[in-house]
Formats: sequence, C-alpha cells, structure tokens
Amino acid sequence: MDKQEIKELLIERERTANGLDSFGCVGLSVLNLRLTKTLAKYDLVIEHYEDGVTERYDECEYPLDKIGG
Repeated sequence: MDKQEIKELLIERERTANGLDSFGCVGLSVLNLRLTKTLAKYDLVIEHYEDGVTERYDECEYPLDKIGG
C-alpha cells in the first residue's frame, strides 16, 4: 500500500469518525503523512466550503494495523 492509498483511507476514516460523511460541503486533506513501523502520523485539514472556515489538527496518529493492507 502506497502513501496515496493510505491518505485516502485516512480521509475516509476521519470523515466517518467525525460525522462529516453526511455533509457535502466539507473537504478533508491529509498533509505531512509520516509512517512509522506502527503508526500513520499526519496533519488533518477540514475545510467548510459554505462559510469559508478551515480547521487544522496537527500531529494526528492512527495505528497502521487498523488501516489494513
């Protein structure tokens, strides 16, 4: 599994975990993805298109064994 595939899986995971899957006007981006032996470490950016608000969450972590692959 390459980094792009991991980014896409993390975006879907964050979208579902944060309840954003029902909002069509929200964009998510995974930035600065770093992989260790056990973790995916990344920065998450959430863009609310309707009101122009951007939220950034630095140093997020997710276990690689839960991503799959």
